[in-house]
Amino acid sequence: MTMKPETREIASAEKDMDLFSGWTGRMENPDAVLRAESMGRGVRLYEELERDWQVFAQLQVRTLALQSCEWQITPAGTGRNERREADFVERVLRESNFDRLCKDLMQAVLTGYKPVEIMWETSRTEVWIREFRGRRPSRFAFDMDGTLRLLTVGNPYDGEPVPERKFIVWTYGGSDACPYGRGLGYQLYWPVWFKKNGVKFWMVFAEKFGSPTVIGKYPTGTAESEKEKLLDAIAAVQQQTGIRIPDTMSIELLEATRTGAVTYEDLCNYFDRAISKVLLGQTLTSEPGTNGSYSLGQVHGEVRRDILKSDADSMCETIGTTLIRWLVDYNFPSVQRTGYPHVWRRTDPEVDLKTLADRDRTILVDMGMASRVPESYISDTYGIPLAVEGERIIGEGRAAPGEHIHGEER
Repeated sequence: MTMKPETREIASAEKDMDLFSGWTGRMENPDAVLRAESMGRGVRLYEELERDWQVFAQLQVRTLALQSCEWQITPAGTGRNERREADFVERVLRESNFDRLCKDLMQAVLTGYKPVEIMWETSRTEVWIREFRGRRPSRFAFDMDGTLRLLTVGNPYDGEPVPERKFIVWTYGGSDACPYGRGLGYQLYWPVWFKKNGVKFWMVFAEKFGSPTVIGKYPTGTAESEKEKLLDAIAAVQQQTGIRIPDTMSIELLEATRTGAVTYEDLCNYFDRAISKVLLGQTLTSEPGTNGSYSLGQVHGEVRRDILKSDADSMCETIGTTLIRWLVDYNFPSVQRTGYPHVWRRTDPEVDLKTLADRDRTILVDMGMASRVPESYISDTYGIPLAVEGERIIGEGRAAPGEHIHGEER
């Protein structure tokens, strides 16, 4: 008996009690923090986290690190058609605001998903992109098939369907196949909330410390009109250099005092470090401190680079499976296609070629290891192509047939 695998989806969204409300076609966001704390605002709760200075600064660091990496389009194959497709895609993206696209998509790190609208333009022979326009995630929802829907005044709950190939959506985080993802706002909400309230109490304390509380005392039986005069005198303390009151009344100042080792500043710094850990995975590349060694700082830098590479790979995958495929299908329709160009970003740090050349000179020349290293090492390491037989070479004219390009016989 031949066994066949089950091809149907069993754990579908309709069977997930966190995603399906049972009476509507809209898929619910299963984020527990949004459900408990947003009070109906949904993902707007995470959009507002960027108002916190630490969240904004560290997300900016992460975003600019991605934007600073050079990108290129790699052909799907070695043929002339594949090269032509890749050149066209690269030209279209470089003539558009592609960097803005990547910057806008990075908001998904906070919110879990980020839609960006593509403003297409067409002619009789070509389809290209005029610009990309980021849209707030809170304006969108997903149906049970994971298809994007636009929430409008006419349909604010289920939303309206959007045209195909019109929006790029980068989904960040999450361990299940949920289009809402799981943004870092899930981890950042409480540190930001506690810090915001800590700063509020810090400001109250600063006001009390800078301007002590005034206490007015009056004897028993004082008339209401005299009490009002005392209140006026207390108010005058804040503005006048001198006041006058009857000798039967007195005014005292209550100074704000506090004891203990933990200050409001320590509390706020603690939550700032927590925010940095969530967004950058570490603190030594973003927070000043006295306990970090140079070697530990290098380790933290490697963690930050790992996060950068993860962001770049995930975003490039989304762009490659949506935008690039759409561009190629519109402009190069073909029934014999075997693949599509793909975009990638160089996240590795630049190599110091002078230091590398000095090292290679020591190993290959001084130590005599050149006879054991293939010629391809030079082109692979330095990106310098090696001449083929008969091709003109720098400084030596044309290599003779049957002769090594460096003058050695084959």
